[in-house]
Order: sequence, then structure tokens, then C-alpha cells
Amino acid sequence: LDTTHLAFDEQVEAIAALEGTGYDEDFTADKVATARFYGEHLLPAANGLVATIKAGPELLESVR
Repeated sequence: LDTTHLAFDEQVEAIAALEGTGYDEDFTADKVATARFYGEHLLPAANGLVATIKAGPELLESVR
């Protein structure tokens, strides 16, 4: 889930940069590009983990 948290942070920072909170043009372009990368390449992979997360801790607890 760290990927989803990082993607959220990147999107928040990109929005702040676009709203003109004192960032220069290059920084803003980089933030938007990074947020887009997370949204297009990393977040779709995180969706594949939903079933594993919902399955619960039984498998890990059985190892103890």
C-alpha cells in the first residue's frame, strides 16, 4: 500500500505546483510527470493486491 500512499502524495504535490504555490515551471512539470507515471504504471499493479490483502492473515499466522 506504500505505492498508493506515494501516488497520493505525488498527486497532491502536483496539484499544489499547478495552483502556483511558488514552484518554478520545471519543478511543476516534473511533479505532474511523476504523478502521471504513478497513476499509469504503478497504481494499476496495486489493484492486483486487493484480493491478497482482503484474504487476511491466516497464511502468515499458520507459519508461526
